[in-house]
Amino acid sequence: DFYKGKQIDLYASAISGGNGVFARPLAHFMRQYLPGQPNIVLKEMLGAGGLTLANYMAQVASKDGLVLATVNRGILVDPLLKTQGAMFDASKFSLMGSLGPELSVCAVSAESPVDTIKKAQEKEVVLGSVGPTTITTTYPHLLNATIHTKFRVITGYQTTQEIMLAVER
Repeated sequence: DFYKGKQIDLYASAISGGNGVFARPLAHFMRQYLPGQPNIVLKEMLGAGGLTLANYMAQVASKDGLVLATVNRGILVDPLLKTQGAMFDASKFSLMGSLGPELSVCAVSAESPVDTIKKAQEKEVVLGSVGPTTITTTYPHLLNATIHTKFRVITGYQTTQEIMLAVER
């Protein structure tokens, strides 16, 4: 009966892409399966690849069970990596689970002369990213360190759509 007649705010760090892809069906199905069938309102909080949302959940959001968030899978290690601006202790979050596996891909413009990993080991490739510890930054850095690719990552985009627009330009 706790949820009966109440509203849950479900935050995602990106509604149109990223974890927003999972947040929309989650909001739909949670209402059906939670006792009391609360109203679930999906909200977006952009910023730093989910870091803004993680900080909000730790410092501002009510701790009454009526505010939930879907976060990028890499965001929880930000405090361990001493990421600038990470102001939360991930061990204080109540993790509920994963909505499923995600496939990560690296995409370049069709006009790019670099279209294989081998070529990325020989020539610099500029990639866009939404935050310093999102997979769009950490994976290229990991590849640079392990198999000697030459990815240069530009961070600070708000959404994946902004990155795609930059690629087109």
